[in-house]
Amino acid sequence: MQENHVYSLAKTLTLSIVCQIFPGMENPDRIVRLVRYFNDVTLGLHSIMVNFPGTNFYRASKAADAIRRELMKVVRERRAAMVGGGGAMKQDILSHMIVVSDPTGKGIGEAEIADKMMGLLVAGYANVAVTISFFMKFVGESPDIYNKVLLGNDFVT
Repeated sequence: MQENHVYSLAKTLTLSIVCQIFPGMENPDRIVRLVRYFNDVTLGLHSIMVNFPGTNFYRASKAADAIRRELMKVVRERRAAMVGGGGAMKQDILSHMIVVSDPTGKGIGEAEIADKMMGLLVAGYANVAVTISFFMKFVGESPDIYNKVLLGNDFVT
């Protein structure tokens, strides 16, 4: 049986896309780092909550902290670029979170923005990657559906 790497590739692709859509990240090195962290977080979500070095939960906690720090850097960088007038303002969720304020004029803090971004990235990461992986699996197992996808035929018969 041939080994399939669809899931790991789908996770990388999915995180790359959501990193561009939500916080407007375009640095591939930063995204690769986040993929590694998210892999640890995903494993830790389904583990026993034992916060002891060497456990999946411990690694997940450390990875979540690293993601938060990375996202706070992104927020600071974007805020500085927006204040400094560095080019056209991006039209993404992160920019909106930075400029939005409540009726009293108070904006959202960096830590809160990073936490909201993390929630969006988690939501757009594993679930979509699993869906892509199953799609590829079932298309690969069904030659008739594969041919329809390949030819762009309508699936309604």
